[in-house]
Amino acid sequence: MHSKILTENNLKLLTHSALAYLFATGIGMLFTVNSIFFSSIALSHSLVGILATLPIVFFIIIHYYRTTRMRLIPILISGIILTILIMISLTSGYELLFKATQIPRGKIIEAHLTSSLFVAAFFILHLLIYFRKMDSSKKKNRNAQSARTIIIYSLIFSSPAVIYGTYAALAPEPNQEAAVTPYSLLKQGNPFYPSETTTPLNRFVPESSLVQSKRCASCHNEIYKQWQDSSHRLAAADPSYVKNINLLEKNKGIEYTRYCEGCHAPVALLTGNLTQGGAHGGVENTSAFEEGINCIACHNITTINHNHGVGSYHLDPRSDIGTESDSMLYQAINNLAVSSSSKIHKDNFSSDSLSQSSFCASCHEQFMDSDMNNWGWVKMQSVYIDWLNSPYSFKRDYNPSEGVQRCQSCHMQKTYAPNDPSADSQGMVASHRFIGSNTFLAESSSKHQFDATEAFISSNKLSISIKPPFRKNPVQGIMNNQTRSENRNTFYYYLGEEASIDISVSNIGVGHSFPAGTTDLNQAWIELAVQDAAGRLIYSSGKINGQGYLEKDAYQYRSIPIDKEGKDVWRHDLFNMIGERYRNTIKAGESDIASFNFSIPYWSLPPIQITATLKWRKFNRKYSEWVLGKDHDPLPITDLARDTLEIPILREKPAF
Repeated sequence: MHSKILTENNLKLLTHSALAYLFATGIGMLFTVNSIFFSSIALSHSLVGILATLPIVFFIIIHYYRTTRMRLIPILISGIILTILIMISLTSGYELLFKATQIPRGKIIEAHLTSSLFVAAFFILHLLIYFRKMDSSKKKNRNAQSARTIIIYSLIFSSPAVIYGTYAALAPEPNQEAAVTPYSLLKQGNPFYPSETTTPLNRFVPESSLVQSKRCASCHNEIYKQWQDSSHRLAAADPSYVKNINLLEKNKGIEYTRYCEGCHAPVALLTGNLTQGGAHGGVENTSAFEEGINCIACHNITTINHNHGVGSYHLDPRSDIGTESDSMLYQAINNLAVSSSSKIHKDNFSSDSLSQSSFCASCHEQFMDSDMNNWGWVKMQSVYIDWLNSPYSFKRDYNPSEGVQRCQSCHMQKTYAPNDPSADSQGMVASHRFIGSNTFLAESSSKHQFDATEAFISSNKLSISIKPPFRKNPVQGIMNNQTRSENRNTFYYYLGEEASIDISVSNIGVGHSFPAGTTDLNQAWIELAVQDAAGRLIYSSGKINGQGYLEKDAYQYRSIPIDKEGKDVWRHDLFNMIGERYRNTIKAGESDIASFNFSIPYWSLPPIQITATLKWRKFNRKYSEWVLGKDHDPLPITDLARDTLEIPILREKPAF
């Protein structure tokens, strides 16, 4: 019997100490804002809550069976209520740590705080009722014993917070020198120029603070898998980028690759690798090559410097304590600390700018000045400005009440990932596949990425329609009563006639001009086929020949940049570009009309069928051969929109 009482006493003291410590640290977290100490308190609070759960449950069970025989109704009732409140508090605490995606987090916090406050109140009430029934001499001895034990337990419970907080406070700052020295500057005081990227005091960022994507995967595994397939992850490993960045390095030196690397390989830029003796992001087996635009590169951006692009973001390297350690135990403890203080984690890695379209402008706008092209300022990519001037923006940035379509609304559509800590109440997260129009990279990445990309670009974002060749004075013989009664014009061709047809292409669902981005490399065109009733080809335009080249007379949507000698800059060597000799794109909400002329042979069997298809290929053949070699596999061609029209044929032209 003595041993049982002793066990219950030990469990009682442990339970009392744990509850007291949890209450004290819980109150402390309400008034602590410093991230280091908040994380420390939150970690110890969570650890004590987890480790003390079983002892608390065991104590309640043992204590209940022993005291029910006493028939002290007030103590029994207060004890039962206290037990229920403790269970609610513990359950909501676990929900906060591990299941916050199932219901809105605010409700969990409210339940946890409310139940914990009532636990404290009923705990005191329960003790007061108990002490009133207790003998005074026993009360004094037990009070002294309990006080000593609670102090000892509290010191033990505090050790995780003390150790963790001390480490965090005294840990030396990471080295902020360039990874490669000596480091040459192209502009005094700005180690990242000609990139528009900045950091606090323009200091370099240690690689250990940037390359943490696998650490992110320990909690955000589904998002990590999405990102692995994305064009962002492949931004530096893209064969076309590797070819062009090597060309830039060869012609102007590695220092000038900073212009590109702020967007394609921020790890190489920010660590100070882009100087003589260093390696740019296009070099295999480097962190910059493997990670491209990684988690930290976006989620540590705090502000956008301007909307002209070329990496115009300000990155403030912030990380949770212990993320640089490779110890599995330490990482597990750190993950628990992150879960315990998730608001700090969110504040560190999810700035308000992430939800704005202007965030995307930092890399999806582009210009070049005389330092790069030895000529003058030239505007290049204009995706954000095109969006800003489109019907989708109302010339303002994101405003949920007005339903403005942001860049993220299309390119980061919600996807189901209920186990991700960042999921909303429906288990949805913003997709990190960053689906766009790059079918080349998508095909080389995964079937899922490619299928999603093809589905995205062909999902009613563009339309093509054949305008019927109406006659002003249609022939009486082919006008039926319905046509006459509805006062409609009709359409037809004559055998032997020189025919003309107009094709309208409308940008009905792209939030910016079509095509966008690298318009000098993209290949969008109209394929037209005219056949008679027997399936014989009368006319065609926009065919791909046996060598993979598009017909020269095809109607295309693209741009052709030129250098200062007027020659085409076809290798995407934009450091030679000073302007454009041709540009044909369609603004959001607008249309373009292309006209085609052909003859109707006398052998044509009526009616003829016209098929117009809007086609897409990421790279033109000349460029893809330069990048991938002449014998490379054909790049995927996607049908973006299609229309068909049957046109009657008259055999004789009336003589009047």
